[in-house]
Amino acid sequence: MPAEFISGRELAKRLGITEGAVRKAAKSKRIKRGPGGKYNAELAAKQWEANTTPSISRPAPSVDLDEVTSSLYHRERALRERAARRLLEQELSEQSGELVKASEVQERWEAILMLVKDALASFPDKLTPELAGLQEEHQVRDVLKREVEAILYNLHAVVKNAN
Repeated sequence: MPAEFISGRELAKRLGITEGAVRKAAKSKRIKRGPGGKYNAELAAKQWEANTTPSISRPAPSVDLDEVTSSLYHRERALRERAARRLLEQELSEQSGELVKASEVQERWEAILMLVKDALASFPDKLTPELAGLQEEHQVRDVLKREVEAILYNLHAVVKNAN
């Protein structure tokens, strides 16, 4: 019967050890690799038994799939519940007025900026006749200041009433 050559991973499975232990044993010449870096299954097992003391040999860690699945399930459930709680908190904040939708904020700012634009655009036409007759610098400044304050007062009132 011809020799069976297997990978380091397969050898580790058959011996009940880790792949790292197989690599370490091969590096320290306790087991020998065959052609193409593979292991003669029967010979490697005998070499492992002969050249490895039981105190050094450790079994591969066992994995309980039920435990892993259960752990993943509980983790996913916790994440889902956390997301649901955040969504509920967001909805409550929105209903209580603590949170405003971005689209509403954008609409309000667009309206405010339109008012500012209109007020500033009408500024020169409204004041030109009044300013044309003034000779003194302080008179021009007083008229401009009065008009700017009136525009700001009106904008403040419109914004305040919009809320």
